[in-house]
Parts: sequence; structure tokens; C-alpha cells
Amino acid sequence: MTFFETVASMLDAQVPALAADLGMSVPELHSRMATHLDTMAKEWRAQRTPSIAYEDPICRLAYIFGHVPINANLFYHALVEPYVDLLAQGLFSSLGESIRSHAEKVGRLRLCAFGGGPGTELIALSKYLSKNPISRAHFDLEFLLLDEVREWAESWEAMKEAIYDNFSLDAPRPFSISGLVLPFDMTDLAQYSTMNQVFRRDLYVFNHVVSEVFDPAKLERLANVVAVLRQKAAANASFVFLDRNDDQTRTAVAGILGVAGLTQVHESKVGGSMDGDEQKEVLAEHIAGIGRRPRVQWRVGPNGNRAAFFVLAH
Repeated sequence: MTFFETVASMLDAQVPALAADLGMSVPELHSRMATHLDTMAKEWRAQRTPSIAYEDPICRLAYIFGHVPINANLFYHALVEPYVDLLAQGLFSSLGESIRSHAEKVGRLRLCAFGGGPGTELIALSKYLSKNPISRAHFDLEFLLLDEVREWAESWEAMKEAIYDNFSLDAPRPFSISGLVLPFDMTDLAQYSTMNQVFRRDLYVFNHVVSEVFDPAKLERLANVVAVLRQKAAANASFVFLDRNDDQTRTAVAGILGVAGLTQVHESKVGGSMDGDEQKEVLAEHIAGIGRRPRVQWRVGPNGNRAAFFVLAH
């Protein structure tokens, strides 16, 4: 199971189905996907809160094609990277090993993904647990997805089905996946104050969330929300922030950790290409039709700065 294989399976099913629903041809839909990808690139370079039409199902498919595999690979790095500094303290050797140990004991993992509608965390964890299975005959992956765009729920379910399709029909699924999608404004503290059970999670993931908050007041509210979630979190819960490696974003993440009372226990920068087993050629039909390629690299600047980073905090 690779990220590109899962995304290819999802797009192979969803692109012709959506084209039929909208009364257009697949080439027309591919052309619209290319337009959305170009718009995304411009919006992300505009140094303001991006305005992207995620409520449009074609836009969501374009995002999944262009950006979900590499963002999932960043989270996968956070799962598998050896944490030598934590191992020296008698703690776990990697975030993934910590998750596996927890799953062995209780038979489930409860995860809260901020902006998790595209399924980035879903396919990263599915790949990791397929390559590193636990001994239990079965366990549950329980996702709480917080996203301002409620329509991502449809795309997330389609991604889940694509993952299930990767499992052998002759063997039981190694885990079940469930998702609760809450269309929240992620910086509105009032929506979080009384939902204790819903927000009691083992792992909280903020994947390219902080870099898209440019309003200082909204960033402050996001920090206050994280502080509330820390109070509601399960014992020994982990918080993972994955984002662009620029001074503004790094400063913002550090500020959020401080307000929330979280301690950074590991940090890593990521650059270069996606993992060697990830080959975009399985998307060849869509690449040809869209006339664009999915992102496969984190750029490394001339001064050696790597384009992405992640922080693990407790």
C-alpha cells in the first residue's frame, strides 16, 4: 500500500463518477482540476489566508491528486523517524511505536485531525499499520475530523473505501476505520468547551493548519483551543504539528505550544524527495489528462533550509 496507489484507486473511482454526475466528460473534469491546482498555487503564495473553493468537489479531487500524497508522506516521516533523544530518556523510539504499543493494549487509536478532511492522516496511518502490524487480530482507528468545509466528509469516505480496497478479499481487514466529521471553525473556543468525550483523543494532528492562519487574533484563538484540548486529552496524548518550514510558521507553532502548556519533545526538518516506494506513475492517466504532476519533493533552499518540518509535543 502506497500513498499514490491509494489516491489512484480513489481517483479512478471518483473522477468518472463525478464527471457523470455533473454531465461533463472526464477530459473536461481533468481540465477543471488543472485550473483549481493553478489557483491553489497562487493563493498559497499570496501571504494571506488562502481562498480556495474546497466546497467544489472538483477542487477537492484536484487537491487530493496534487497534495495529499506528499503531505501524507510528511506525517509518515513523523511516525517512523527514530527519536534517539526520547529513547535515551527511557521513552518510546518513535511516534509510530508509541501508537502501536497503545493499540496493543487497548485495541484502538483515537485521533483528532485538524483540517483532516482530505484524508492525509488516514492514509499515512493506514500505510504505517499495514507495514508494521500489531499482534491483535483486530483494532479500531477512530478519527475525529475538524474542518471548516463540511463537504470534505464525502472525500474522506471515498479515501477510506480506497484503503479498504487495498486489503485482500481473502483475509480479514487488519483494522476498521471510523470517522466523525465536525464542520467547525477551528479557532472558535465556544464550540469546544463542553465536548469532553468527543475531544478525548490519544493523538492530535495539525497538518498545514498553522501556516494558513495569518490573522494574529485568530492565531491567538487557535492557541487557546489547543490549550483546552490539552486539558481534555487522554493521558499521555501526543500533539503533532506538520507545516512549512519558514520563520513565521515556526514562531507561530512555538507560541501555540507555550500558550497550551505543551512541551516540545522532538523536532525534525524534511527536504528532498518522497520515499522511494512512492511512485507517481500509477497516476499516469490522471497526470496526462490534467497536464500537471503531483508534488513529490520538499524543496531545499540554497542555504540548506528544508521546506517542511514537524514538531512532537506532550
